[in-house]
Amino acid sequence: MDDKTFFKERITDLKEGESANIQIISSNFPFVHKMSGEYHLKSLSENRTRVKIVVSVSTKPAMMVHLLKLQMGKLLKKSLVGLKYYLETGNNVSADNYRNINVNYKKLSANQAFAH
Repeated sequence: MDDKTFFKERITDLKEGESANIQIISSNFPFVHKMSGEYHLKSLSENRTRVKIVVSVSTKPAMMVHLLKLQMGKLLKKSLVGLKYYLETGNNVSADNYRNINVNYKKLSANQAFAH
């Protein structure tokens, strides 16, 4: 996700242009026992897509899930920036290039795409 936090994911189900299910197979995120997610895509127009993310998390100890929720919003935004970059350029996102991707994302206007 960035130079501090990482998630290694495995795509467990993919319906191109519609949805993807992922399973987190390793992470340095504290207290996370299991994590998975679903990305649902819905085309709104030629240049706009709605993305819905559903995340399932279990923590050890279980009560830590409440603290984790506070940090998940930031991480999900980073995930969406990475998804936007990947979909628009076809280039992979990694810990090595995420910072530069995020800097360039912040320079984009509301409806602007990453350059290929």
